[in-house]
Amino acid sequence: MQFKDIIYEVKDDYAHVTINRPKVLNAFTPVTLQELKIALDLAEKDKEVGIIVLSGAGDRAFCSGGDMNWVLLHCGFNQSPEGFPNCWCMGLFSIWEIKLCTTCW
Repeated sequence: MQFKDIIYEVKDDYAHVTINRPKVLNAFTPVTLQELKIALDLAEKDKEVGIIVLSGAGDRAFCSGGDMNWVLLHCGFNQSPEGFPNCWCMGLFSIWEIKLCTTCW
């Protein structure tokens, strides 16, 4: 499966998921989180995968958090917390809900 913002690889008995946005310190957008959720679901369904390794591309940051440029472009300056994209929260929750052992590298 091809992704835009992440790299998903299965190596031996683990899945390696890399956030691949090093120019913006791997800041995530809703697309990134949606892709992370898909990759985590793929790993969890794969009987050969026993652990998930989550990493960030480049050598400057694992993940700097949400991409504020995306927020400004799509939400504007006056965005209230109630209007914050729900997909961001749901994407982050999918990481917490994964049943496989997950580590960040």
